[in-house]
Amino acid sequence: MMRWMHKLCLVGVIGFLLAGCTAGQPTQFKNEPLHHSHERQDAMLEDIELMNGKYHVGLTAHLSNEPGKNELDIFFETMGDDPQPVAIPLSAKVTARVTRAGDDQAYSLEFKPVDKQERSSDPDGKCSRFSAGAPWMKAEDKLDLVLTVIIDGLAKKCTFIGFVPKDKSHQDK
Repeated sequence: MMRWMHKLCLVGVIGFLLAGCTAGQPTQFKNEPLHHSHERQDAMLEDIELMNGKYHVGLTAHLSNEPGKNELDIFFETMGDDPQPVAIPLSAKVTARVTRAGDDQAYSLEFKPVDKQERSSDPDGKCSRFSAGAPWMKAEDKLDLVLTVIIDGLAKKCTFIGFVPKDKSHQDK
């Protein structure tokens, strides 16, 4: 009887050791979803869910030749190879909390619709492009921005990390 118990214990220990050898390996999924690119020359892109859909929100900087006139601009668009503007209600509240490397102060921004001429394809009562003054911003800053979009009382957020205005900007001519 003792000999049988020893063999059973030995089989259990070997089984435990073999199981432990593969426990640290990550599970691999063969059908992982394809990720789309967020790399664009003119803007930093992030995903946001709005109005029952998933869209891109783009962040760009407007660097002015006049001191204190710099701005951050955002736009909404469809995902895919041929992105199209997505207009949200003008009643939406679009804000951001911005921090910059080396600065203990956080900045609060409220984005406003850009002139209708800059978004001529937007239907009346809706807007796809917004802008907020950032007079403290410098071209070389490294910014982290948490964007909040409130539509019909429902708040959605997305985060931009490491945005450098000069890398994704347009300037006064």
